[in-house]
Amino acid sequence: MDLKIVKYCKINSAGIYIEGKKILDPGPYDSPEASLNQMYRLLGMNYLKFFKMDNLSKLSILASECLFQGETLNENLEKGETAVVLSNSSSSFATDFNYQQTINDPKNYFPSPSLFVYTLPNISIGEICIRHKIYGENVFLVSQKFNAENIYFYVNELFNKTYTNNCIAGWAECSRNYFEAFLFLVEKGKQGNPFEVNELNKLYKTN
Repeated sequence: MDLKIVKYCKINSAGIYIEGKKILDPGPYDSPEASLNQMYRLLGMNYLKFFKMDNLSKLSILASECLFQGETLNENLEKGETAVVLSNSSSSFATDFNYQQTINDPKNYFPSPSLFVYTLPNISIGEICIRHKIYGENVFLVSQKFNAENIYFYVNELFNKTYTNNCIAGWAECSRNYFEAFLFLVEKGKQGNPFEVNELNKLYKTN
């Protein structure tokens, strides 16, 4: 099957990069949340639900927003033909930790529903799908590090065995003091980088 990476982006504390070119520098901030919020503002987004999300979902939304800018994704496709495959190493641990702080002390017990709803990593996929009205297949993988082989396998399976015609895929990691996203868009019969394991590893190492 002729699959191509038609667009890719990278986000970390140094800024946002699209196709290896830096498009935004948020400046120095003392926390991932502050930096992600500043990126949201600098991108000119208008999606107030963003500020209710956990940091993993914020990061995923920002990366997907960069992929959609200037693209005609789904112009002639049903939204059920778009899949999402994300991965990271810590699952939703940062949010799990924050939620745990709300229930540790029996004398100050205040379980937070707004945190609890984000204590699964696939919620970040759900936020992407809500934002862009995507109804296709999705999966969230957890591995010790960026695993191009796993992503390649799952994306190919979706294209071969479902009605998938394009796929948002990649890595979105967010801890209490660190964040990094590498997302790319895979489509059939388009121009772009070859969708291959070696190419994924090369692009991941590129800004």
